[in-house]
Amino acid sequence: MGLKDRYADYEQENRNHTLINRAWCLENPGNFKGYGESLWGLTASYSINFYNAHHPGNDTGVISPTAAVSSIPYTPKESMEVIKNLYYNYGKKSPWKIWILRCNESTS
Repeated sequence: MGLKDRYADYEQENRNHTLINRAWCLENPGNFKGYGESLWGLTASYSINFYNAHHPGNDTGVISPTAAVSSIPYTPKESMEVIKNLYYNYGKKSPWKIWILRCNESTS
């Protein structure tokens, strides 16, 4: 399964990058609120400082759930933990309310 050539196994590369992203969030060197096994994911998104390319090394405390959710083909178990958390704990809130919650936590 997946695209491979003589240079790389691209499915494995995507999995590795996702696991690096998740590991950074679990380590949480910025001590931001909310980060954990059921809420992780850094990617380019809007934040309190407008649009930002969030990534390990440029972590402003804004979790972008789309990072974990869109990684489900590469990290099904880990991504599903985030999806279940969002469904059960934020289900009646819109994605924008989740985003605002993260931004507010990043400023406190």
